[in-house]
Amino acid sequence: MSPSLTALFCLGLSVGLRTSVQAEILPKPTLWAESGPVIPQFSPVTIWCQGTLQAQEFYLYKDRSPTSWDGQTSPYPRKKVKFSITKMTEHTAGRYQCYYVSSTGWSQLSDPLELVVTGVYDKPSLSALPSPVVTSGGNVTLQCGSGLEFHRFILTKEGEDRISRTVDSQPQLSGPYLNLFPVGPVTPTHTWTFRCYGYYWNSPHVWSQPSNPLELLVPGGSGKPSLLTQQGPIVASGQSLTLQCLSDIGYDRFALSKEGGQDLRQSSVLQPQDGLSEANFPLGTVSSSHGGRYRCYGRHRLSSQWSAPSDPLDILVAGWLHDRPSLSVQPGPMVATGENVTLLCQSWSMDTFFLTKEGAVDPPLYLTSQYRAQQYQAEFSMGPVTSAHGGTYRCYSSLSTSPYLLSQSSAPLELLVSGVSPKPYIWADPGPIISKGSPVTIWCQGSLQADGYLLYKDRYSQPLDTSIPNTSSKKTEFLIQSMSSQYTGLYQCAYSTGDTLSERSEPLLLVMTGVYSAPSLSAQPGPVVNSGGNVSLLCSSQSTQGPFHLLKEGEAELLHSRKSEWKYYAGRRQAVFPVGPVRSSHGGTYRCYGSSSFYPNVWSQPSAPLHLQVTGVYREPSLLAQPGPMVLPGDSLTLQCHSEPGSARFALTKDQQPTRPQYLQGQRSPNFSLGPVNLAHRGRYRCYSRHNLSYVWSAPSAPLDILIAGMYRKPSLSAHPGPLVPWGANVTLQCQSEVRADTFHLHREGSLDPPQWLRLQDTAAPSQANFTISPVTWGYNGTYRCYSSHSSSPFQLSHPSDPLELLVSGLQWSLSILIGVSVALVLLLSLLFFLRHWSQNKGRTSTGAATEHEDRGPQKSSSPAADIQEENLYAVVKDTQPEEDRHLDSQAEASEDPQDVTYAQLNHLALRQETRAPSSSPSEEPPDEPSVYAALAVH
Repeated sequence: MSPSLTALFCLGLSVGLRTSVQAEILPKPTLWAESGPVIPQFSPVTIWCQGTLQAQEFYLYKDRSPTSWDGQTSPYPRKKVKFSITKMTEHTAGRYQCYYVSSTGWSQLSDPLELVVTGVYDKPSLSALPSPVVTSGGNVTLQCGSGLEFHRFILTKEGEDRISRTVDSQPQLSGPYLNLFPVGPVTPTHTWTFRCYGYYWNSPHVWSQPSNPLELLVPGGSGKPSLLTQQGPIVASGQSLTLQCLSDIGYDRFALSKEGGQDLRQSSVLQPQDGLSEANFPLGTVSSSHGGRYRCYGRHRLSSQWSAPSDPLDILVAGWLHDRPSLSVQPGPMVATGENVTLLCQSWSMDTFFLTKEGAVDPPLYLTSQYRAQQYQAEFSMGPVTSAHGGTYRCYSSLSTSPYLLSQSSAPLELLVSGVSPKPYIWADPGPIISKGSPVTIWCQGSLQADGYLLYKDRYSQPLDTSIPNTSSKKTEFLIQSMSSQYTGLYQCAYSTGDTLSERSEPLLLVMTGVYSAPSLSAQPGPVVNSGGNVSLLCSSQSTQGPFHLLKEGEAELLHSRKSEWKYYAGRRQAVFPVGPVRSSHGGTYRCYGSSSFYPNVWSQPSAPLHLQVTGVYREPSLLAQPGPMVLPGDSLTLQCHSEPGSARFALTKDQQPTRPQYLQGQRSPNFSLGPVNLAHRGRYRCYSRHNLSYVWSAPSAPLDILIAGMYRKPSLSAHPGPLVPWGANVTLQCQSEVRADTFHLHREGSLDPPQWLRLQDTAAPSQANFTISPVTWGYNGTYRCYSSHSSSPFQLSHPSDPLELLVSGLQWSLSILIGVSVALVLLLSLLFFLRHWSQNKGRTSTGAATEHEDRGPQKSSSPAADIQEENLYAVVKDTQPEEDRHLDSQAEASEDPQDVTYAQLNHLALRQETRAPSSSPSEEPPDEPSVYAALAVH
């Protein structure tokens, strides 16, 4: 009997004080570690022992010790207990067993639990032979090795608690200790990720750190991705190299393998968008080790199955071999279309040659050399030659033993193709920018003699599609039923006439939109810009990494493409498109798109439209306010925009700061009704006009300030020296406020001009302002009111002051008028002398005439002696009177007095020269000149 069992039996007898000596042997419990039996050094672990529901005591033993390592007693029966190890070390690692005791007896020992601590020694290395890429059903050998002299290596598989393999290490004559683990057969439906450890015989539960994980890649049957490099398949030593794995299936993880390589690089997808995914594999600075054949694979995150491999990509490292081959052409570099040509590459020492064409995306052509005339050479034959064969060629040499390491390139050779038919014209219907899933038709138009059309994509030498045109038609169509990423790119077409192939058309770029989220488009400083000014259109996005593209509505061609830049403060990428100097043709609707750096022809959804409006193309209109620019809350207000003839739309803008409007919303009527007025209507207004083009406007009108009165207590208004002022004298109107104010406004009733205003420079001075009028003319007659305001709220005024009537008297200028009238009357007397003889038989009276003109203004005083005079002179000086009023007055006089009275109206300006007084308001109209009437009654 083993010592451990002896200890258990003794323990069973010792508990006989509580139980019968004939206690039964219960079933053995189950023992396990909560996080698995392989525990990193210094990590905690919990061990569970599970028995029957009647268990009251549990005991844990380690390494067959005769005494328990730990024990737990419960006052009530339970099924399982846990034993905790707070820190895993070399001393806590080992073999554990447990048993339990109930009222009826004790159990057998559990199966042993091998608890291992890892991380005590340096990690070994793990690799796959011959490659970590294994075909489904195949086998592979995993090699675990270390520089430490481990006695054994352990192989574990991810997802399995048990240890997969344990084998003795095999020391090498030179190099590390290692061992081989055969694995297989493998299937693509499982994950095959392994790690290995090393340990010594004397401490089998103390292991090294785990090796780096090694995942076996078992290709499946899902769609293969594409593998490419922007640098091209031939790279120079020292150049930076990045491989890109792309797919439109929507994989979210990619792996890259190199034929014969041990490493399997993996990379997460860069922001998958609507089924499009891509990943970069930067390989660093190119050296000889980078030459080789690469493939990539894709898979979904929730699947263990990898896709089929991509087509192989050969990376050739040029300049590594010290050789420069020569390249020549037979019969010569100028060849007619339809003929044959041979390119000859020669070298003194290499046995393999590669031929490349500049700008071609096809992989290089390669041939094994033949030894002739003490040289190695290869002949690359081409024919019948078409325009597609024209271009610049180079060749490289290499050794068959190192096929991915090339020499330096030969000198370039230019191949010219002559006798080519005129190139056709290619276009897309409905256009070259197509939304995802939409149909598009590519049209190629050539010649009526064409018997076939060929469609090329991305400058490949072989046509993508061919078409035979209808009879008597010089064009044909190539239909794409549903646009996807595989159809994006550059297209060209050509046509054949007999054995002659035309030149290729100009390239047509097809772009697919609607894949990524829409970017935003804005204008700085704003979308309304003066003609001749400058504006910047800013396109930004958080969902794309590549360039941005700007288009204008109505124009099929792409305006601009710009590389995006990351803006840390905005947390997004953006590009700036400067526009200017702006002309009327720049007006219109713009949109921008974002794209991926690796899918440059797969674009986002379009941004919201940006309407760019150009002002200053037409003459500015004028803006007036009816009844005036100063109103009270509740008043009606209409702003009238007067422009040149032909204007079809009018726009009104309001701003309280010197910034341009964001958009001009036009209306057909030039009248803008703003009533009933409230405080929100205060501010500075401008108006614009335009003709038929919706994005071309006039210059803005002069600003019109709408002032809302009635906000503060009214000020007082007084005139100094008084409200009755002689013509030509000076007068000061003083506006004074009882409350603190720093700005005052003076307004004349009935005037459409903006009020005069004064701002106090010294805010500590009394709140009053003086408006001086010098010299006073008849134009200043009228009723005045003043208002106060604060400069911080320039469009909010106080209640109006009480009205002040300003009267202008005419004593100082009546004498000069009379002198002028006298001179004119000398001429009239001659006429009256003739009239007297003509009307000598008629009675004359003058009393009625004098009475008739009493209401027409001040007149000369009369006397009884004047009644016997043959003629009476009346000089009547009046203020401005409407023409129709004067006409009505004349009619009234004629009906009331039957006498013959002759009136002469004299122009004051014709009788004297006057220097007009300067206006107190910049916009004040000149005052109406007085009219002088001379009335002669003939007796």
